[in-house]
Amino acid sequence: MDDAERFEILLERIEELRARNEEEPIVVEGLRDIASLRSLGMEGHIIPINSGVPLFQVAEAISQQADAIILLTDWDAKGQTLFEALRTALLANGVKVDGEVRVELRHAIRPTIPDVESLASYVQRGLERFHGKDLADHFGS
Repeated sequence: MDDAERFEILLERIEELRARNEEEPIVVEGLRDIASLRSLGMEGHIIPINSGVPLFQVAEAISQQADAIILLTDWDAKGQTLFEALRTALLANGVKVDGEVRVELRHAIRPTIPDVESLASYVQRGLERFHGKDLADHFGS
């Protein structure tokens, strides 16, 4: 699979995520991640993990807001550790956790980027390279 094909798959995954975000919240690490996803046209509920608050309390708070979430932590080692710990805490609180989106996005990104906050700029570069347009043209933001 070449870079152009991989980028098209990434755009498809982002479109799927946008549609799902209309019904399901996305949980991310921080405010920059939210800004990146908003640039990609996500208009639904996005929940940042507040640093300094124990993960179990974060999971309890999320469980009061949603029955199912999309967990989208960074792709670095810290993000993976956080993903696993938060997933466990959310499941213990009865929240259905989708982590497949995180995996699917990661597989479609080449060269790799370490974090969600870099996703919008990565997509911007790909849109310019393969489609000759920018984020606002593509996502209508």
